[in-house]
Amino acid sequence: MKQVIRWLSLLAVPLFFSRSQALTDIAGIIETGNATVAVDSITWYLISSPVPILESTPGWEGDPGVLDTFQFQQKTEWPQWAELFYRVNGIPSRLTISPLLSDTWYDLPGLEFQSSRVRFEDTVLVGIKTPNNREAQFHRSLFPNPVSGNRLRLSYTGVESELAIELYSVAGRTVYSGTVSGAHPAVELTGIKPGVYLLRLRGKELDLCQRLVLVR
Repeated sequence: MKQVIRWLSLLAVPLFFSRSQALTDIAGIIETGNATVAVDSITWYLISSPVPILESTPGWEGDPGVLDTFQFQQKTEWPQWAELFYRVNGIPSRLTISPLLSDTWYDLPGLEFQSSRVRFEDTVLVGIKTPNNREAQFHRSLFPNPVSGNRLRLSYTGVESELAIELYSVAGRTVYSGTVSGAHPAVELTGIKPGVYLLRLRGKELDLCQRLVLVR
């Protein structure tokens, strides 16, 4: 009997550690609305962690009217709730998100309504980061936006290489992927349903995301 118990205890150890090795990738998006938003840090609260986990978020910020993304450190599980420390137009504020749900927008309160919000994902945004050179000489536009037909036109300067273009739904599903080149390329969006999407452009000179609205 003692020998059986000893063998069971040896088997239980690797099973326990294999479960704890599973990691969760989390990335976040801020939509700045009509304000300048800078996220300073976030405190995660996990069931498996006896103490809160504080993580700084350098570079996760944006001027009015942009989307900015940030890739967090891997977690042992999806956090139960979190506290976000940020500044809206330079004014410090804090938001407690409980429970913390993926694929969900949370408004960022300020002294006045600023239409700023944040959301967290565990799939599609893994690997998307704010470009290291935020002052790069890159000028771009999407038109029309909202797109009322089947064709999206891009216009940019300061980029010479071919760009990979990806379109994600709010649920994190890839609905379009391809490549574009030239200063004024056009993208056919035939067959894509109306809605709000996240457009990502990637190349040697940039990696950026922008919201795109498709109507019919």
